[in-house]
Amino acid sequence: MFRLVLVDDKKDIVQGIAGAVDWEAMGVEVHCFYNGKDARDYVLENCADMVITDIKMPFLNGLDLARDVLNVYPEVRFLVLTGYDEFEYAREAVRLGIVEYLSKPVRIEEIKELVVREMERKAARQKEKEKQADIWLRYQKSIPLMRMKWFQKCGEGRGWGSEEELREQWDALGISLSTRGLMVVLAEPDQGDNRDGLLSYAIENIGSEIIRETYGCEAFGLDGGQVAFLVNYQESWNKTTVYYRLYALIVELQKKMQEFFGVTVSAGIGDCQEDYRGISDSFRQAKKALEHKFYMGNSAIISILDIPEIKDGGVLEYPGDMEEEIVRLAGKGREAVLEKLALYFQTIRRMRQTEPARLQEHLMSLLLRLCNNCPGGQEIHIADVMEQFRKNHTMDAMEQWMTGFVGDLCQERRQEENSEIEKSVRKVKQYIDSHCGENITLKKMADYVYVSPSYLSFSFKEILQVNFNEYITLVRMEKAKELLELPGSRVYEVCRLVGYSDKKYFADLFKKYTGMLPREWAKKGRGIEHGLD
Repeated sequence: MFRLVLVDDKKDIVQGIAGAVDWEAMGVEVHCFYNGKDARDYVLENCADMVITDIKMPFLNGLDLARDVLNVYPEVRFLVLTGYDEFEYAREAVRLGIVEYLSKPVRIEEIKELVVREMERKAARQKEKEKQADIWLRYQKSIPLMRMKWFQKCGEGRGWGSEEELREQWDALGISLSTRGLMVVLAEPDQGDNRDGLLSYAIENIGSEIIRETYGCEAFGLDGGQVAFLVNYQESWNKTTVYYRLYALIVELQKKMQEFFGVTVSAGIGDCQEDYRGISDSFRQAKKALEHKFYMGNSAIISILDIPEIKDGGVLEYPGDMEEEIVRLAGKGREAVLEKLALYFQTIRRMRQTEPARLQEHLMSLLLRLCNNCPGGQEIHIADVMEQFRKNHTMDAMEQWMTGFVGDLCQERRQEENSEIEKSVRKVKQYIDSHCGENITLKKMADYVYVSPSYLSFSFKEILQVNFNEYITLVRMEKAKELLELPGSRVYEVCRLVGYSDKKYFADLFKKYTGMLPREWAKKGRGIEHGLD
């Protein structure tokens, strides 16, 4: 609604203007006053779009009313009514910025026309404000992309101008850092569904909050789900102190991500750089460090200083003879191939001086050769196989995946072998069902039935249609539900009885599985309201 205030000490004028037009039908809300002071008090508290006022009034004249209101609300529009002998007042009204003045007696049509004009002007201003707000909103939404592109550009060492130009870029992107004492940390989720970027967003925000407790820090979401932290450290600190404190902060980030999202996070740390010109070097080092989680597994924190120097000809250490033997055994039975494949992975795990990318190339080559030499390999769509292979980013994951894939690929196996591994899997399942409160690991169960962990993991999923760790959780949650419904049971006791030491972790996991907290489940099952902890 358009708010119109009418002010005149002559009531018949105010009431005449208010009643001569169907203001409500026009979308105008009219408020009438008979002295300047009351009108001022109302407008200062409630604001108004337009004020039509006489000049000469008791307590406060029209010009003083306009002056007081315009000091607070400069956007309010004023229309002053003047007599034939008030020309000097009219000049003062113009000086104050009052939009119009009319000589008495006034015509209602003139007032109506001026009000309509101001309504149109208000609508135009509102439209322009909305347009500017939309532009600002789109700009704000584009900032993360602009920051990402800026960091990728600087990570490539391109576009460095003067320090002053860099500061201008930082101001535009909301980056508040010193240009001296910088280093890069690169982090990524090890698993989980990150298609909508939720995990990366969480790493970016949680990591920034944690790191800023000690360092200056800006975070940049990158392509592929990685997050780069540009970290400012105190130049007075020695390098050991910088790394020690930063390592502890990343461990805290890992704990938070595990607690809130159930995923692990790995990170690579670049070297300390004297100033902004070293950002690209530190970024490349952080990427190289993070690539070495290939050897160390998920949840790794690797500094560039931890990576052994790459020796010339390191690739020559690759066990080509083992690869040849694996390919040769491909048509001679599943067990023989898997046994040799396990030895092959034991060997390449020791090749820490070889770039991970080189070993991945060898593994892809072995995979392609096996597809060409194994029975049934000709029916496989190679592009799909390569896509599945590339989803594995650590040596452990690749060994587990390749063991399962190669075992499936080598179809020439005896029925007795199938029967034997199924017996082993059923034996492991029975053990889990009966001992879910123990510390059960894949390795312990593999030793229990005399097979390799990777072979057991693959066979367990193949036979029971559920992952090994998922099945343990399933059994523990079902057992917990039963125990919580028993009279007198306590949450902390049930937590311990089903194999968990952290009560909060157990409670979060239970809620994720059942949709209820343990104490809520117990209340529902026993119909009581307290005494569960």
